[in-house]
Amino acid sequence: MTSREPITGRQLKRLQTLWRLLSSFQGFDGQDRAVRLAWVGQAAGRQVASSKALTRTEAAKVIDRIQACIPAHLILPGKPRRRPGRQMARRMGTEGRRGAASKLAGPPDGESLALLARLRQATGFEGEQKFTDWLRSRSSPTRGATTLNTLAKVNAVVWALKGIARRNQGLAQR
Repeated sequence: MTSREPITGRQLKRLQTLWRLLSSFQGFDGQDRAVRLAWVGQAAGRQVASSKALTRTEAAKVIDRIQACIPAHLILPGKPRRRPGRQMARRMGTEGRRGAASKLAGPPDGESLALLARLRQATGFEGEQKFTDWLRSRSSPTRGATTLNTLAKVNAVVWALKGIARRNQGLAQR
């Protein structure tokens, strides 16, 4: 690979995906093109007019830089994921609901944790202490457990935070 070969389609898609994740994690507008190009240019070591103007080596450097700024558990694998089958997708969606028998044991995936981080920010639970206090409370979907080490627990908290966000949005519209 020479240093002048243009960015590949896979690298461009990865860069865009990681940028969206970085912007939501750090709380800035991921849609602002000027901010994105300034950040990418700084990471690449030169000013760029478009992400497509990057070389493969520059793109690899920018991708590595973005990944260094994001917690590892939020980064999705670089290779494309296969969609889960119908039964597995249903189990993943119902895991942690009241009345649903827990059949899928395992750690939460990066997408679920990223959604949880966005919902925490949207509902005002950004601070770790405030969030932990809520998890310990009687109104918590985890019934006092503060570790979210299974998909069931993360899903239960996500559904509760979605409800809080909906209620907050309804109150704001009144």
